[in-house]
Amino acid sequence: MQNYDLTLKDLLMDGAPVLLQQMTGGAEVRLMPLEVPVVGGGRLDLFGELDGNTALHVEIQADNHAAMAVRMLGYLWLALR
Repeated sequence: MQNYDLTLKDLLMDGAPVLLQQMTGGAEVRLMPLEVPVVGGGRLDLFGELDGNTALHVEIQADNHAAMAVRMLGYLWLALR
């Protein structure tokens, strides 16, 4: 499934500002083309900001991931540090 995740990520990086702008109610989206390493392995998929003051974090999952909620809590904890 990782190939699907990478393909979705590439598609979103190319067309994401318009799609994400629609998903966020019209807020301007500025994506940062980076992959932030995360303690314990893995990386953030998409990270950016909305209207210059709100962080946006999007994870791409092509299938169900049982521990996704815990994983997202870990990302939040890192961001709050």
